[in-house]
Amino acid sequence: MAISKIEIAAIFDQLADLLEIKGKNPFKIIAYRNAVRTIKNMGTDL
Repeated sequence: MAISKIEIAAIFDQLADLLEIKGKNPFKIIAYRNAVRTIKNMGTDL
């Protein structure tokens, strides 16, 4: 069973939310958010 890019992006988005709630490194949060945008904009599935 393959996981779609939308599902992967949602997981990364949730990780960013959790890191933000915990007050972790803001640069890591930004990196996760950038990964979400990149994955969503990819033309193919992963």
